[in-house]
Amino acid sequence: MEVIKNIRWKEVMAKKMRALLKNETWKLTTLPTRKRVVCCKWFFCVMQKLDGSIDWCKTRLVVKRIYPNL
Repeated sequence: MEVIKNIRWKEVMAKKMRALLKNETWKLTTLPTRKRVVCCKWFFCVMQKLDGSIDWCKTRLVVKRIYPNL
């Protein structure tokens, strides 16, 4: 994925992950028996100024699909 190679996106994603952990939105844990895996997907947004330079970058982590136990 081209976006992952960009250091700016890595910083934005790390910031979002820190915010999710700080707000206790979710936590990494082992999967209990008879529970399903929740997969997620990153969405990226870039706001540009009129001159074409980047004003800000934003990411969003959303649930993609719930899979049965793997």
